[in-house]
Amino acid sequence: MRKVSLLAALSVLLVVAGCGGGAKQVVGTWKGKMKASSNSKLGDLFAGMVSAIVGDVTIEFNDKGHYKVSLGPGSKEGSYSVSGNEVVLTPDDSKDKPRTFVLDGSTLTEKKEFASDADFVLTKEPSAEKTG
Repeated sequence: MRKVSLLAALSVLLVVAGCGGGAKQVVGTWKGKMKASSNSKLGDLFAGMVSAIVGDVTIEFNDKGHYKVSLGPGSKEGSYSVSGNEVVLTPDDSKDKPRTFVLDGSTLTEKKEFASDADFVLTKEPSAEKTG
């Protein structure tokens, strides 16, 4: 009986530890811009055009595994999952493909499919928690 209780307690601990760490780091508001890749032939001119048209990109992650991307006047929503240092965003719209980001402290960097793809780096905004 004691072995069963210990095994059950360890199982719960592993599940809680596995679900909480990375996801808690992601929850909050992230902002960033697309930048031209160093391998891009169009360079800064293209990056400047994209930034002027699109502006800042904001992604909000909640603690229920959902996100919302705000881009210019529009927004898109979906769900996200965290595995190790990878964050996968799966849009609700099945026409859009999932996107994978690498989490490194307070930055999220999108994994590129091609070396010439634009760099997309987001920085976590400070939380607006009330104190006192």
